[in-house]
Amino acid sequence: FPSAERTLAIADLQARPTGHDHPEALFGARLQVTGVLLGLTRGSEVPPPTPAELLETAALGWSSSPPLPFVRRLEWIHRNPAAGLEEAASHLDPGVRAPGSVTSALWAFLSHPDDPEEALVTAVGMGGDTDTVAAMTGALAGARMGASRFPRRWLEGVEGGEDGRDGLVSLADRLYERRAGSASDDASDVGPDFRTR
Repeated sequence: FPSAERTLAIADLQARPTGHDHPEALFGARLQVTGVLLGLTRGSEVPPPTPAELLETAALGWSSSPPLPFVRRLEWIHRNPAAGLEEAASHLDPGVRAPGSVTSALWAFLSHPDDPEEALVTAVGMGGDTDTVAAMTGALAGARMGASRFPRRWLEGVEGGEDGRDGLVSLADRLYERRAGSASDDASDVGPDFRTR
């Protein structure tokens, strides 16, 4: 695996061209990729990362203090691990802004770290920007638990083809190969190139 610092640098580079160049959006990308990296490197054999670990790692190399909206929400998650869905949605605000959507995904995942299906149902149940929050939650859960822990019926319901299920499975295979060390460490060989879309 690349180091946390290299992973964060790649996240910074990939966030900017997609329009996520506001400091909060950039930090949100760092926080999300931190959760995925820690899930991949630790797996399900150890407890999931704490909000403090996520914040500390995401802040590596950041030029100032982490944005306060993230700090406050992560502190809330730490203090309220058993909060109900409505309470969490009210405090985290799962809307389109990064502080709310990213921390909502983290809360949904951390609420059910060993059950990807329940984590995703929770993410969608929060309301707001449900597709974004659920996608981020799924990435966190998948990194920690692996694809086999997701309901097979979900994959079977995805349209086939290069831009559908087949493309997703191919990308997952390439990511797995990178994890196993059988692929190059070049970040450009994973995933679609946004410039060709």
